[in-house]
Amino acid sequence: EQVNSGLALSPTKVTTLQNNLDQLIPGLAALALTMFCMFLLKKKVSPIVIILGLFIVGIGGHLIGLL
Repeated sequence: EQVNSGLALSPTKVTTLQNNLDQLIPGLAALALTMFCMFLLKKKVSPIVIILGLFIVGIGGHLIGLL
């Protein structure tokens, strides 16, 4: 019954590189976006322009199927 439901028969948990990257990358992407926004703010870019830019990138990414 456990085999049919996809459960493992042994108590050993297998950790793969892909699982580690899946957990790590979302945090790194948010950190990179935050650092990029801070960089733009130091370059005297208006916060409204940054917000509108993120909004446009998000809509564009959704339309082409990237996000």
